[in-house]
Amino acid sequence: MAGRRNAAERGAVNISHVDHSWRGPARGIVPTLFEMNDAHVQMRACTVGEIKSTVAHFFGMSVETLHHRNTTQAVIVPRQIAMYLARQIANASLAEIGREFGGMHYTTVAHSIGRVEKQRKKKDGVELVIRILLQGIKC
Repeated sequence: MAGRRNAAERGAVNISHVDHSWRGPARGIVPTLFEMNDAHVQMRACTVGEIKSTVAHFFGMSVETLHHRNTTQAVIVPRQIAMYLARQIANASLAEIGREFGGMHYTTVAHSIGRVEKQRKKKDGVELVIRILLQGIKC
């Protein structure tokens, strides 16, 4: 056993002097702030709720209207755009987005996101709306 060394010989750190009274930052601060490279720029992470609020305000409706199972285009299109932005900006899972929009199934969310992606390529109006909303979302 000539090759085995104890912890002190290996240079292990003695943690007996560490102050264990500090419990870390308050909840909610760490997930919403991060540093980018050496620039030390702080940014907040967007939530699905903030995205829904911005989209609803843009289209002149309440956030609750985005949750309704309404099938009119006046509600469907804003809801689909909000789902698309939630996926792109908040990086939320399909299931999480579905829960945020009144318990929709994740396949419905995937279909909605796919429709917006197709419409972005075909219709300049949809692309313009998304660009305006991206500028309006404060994250």
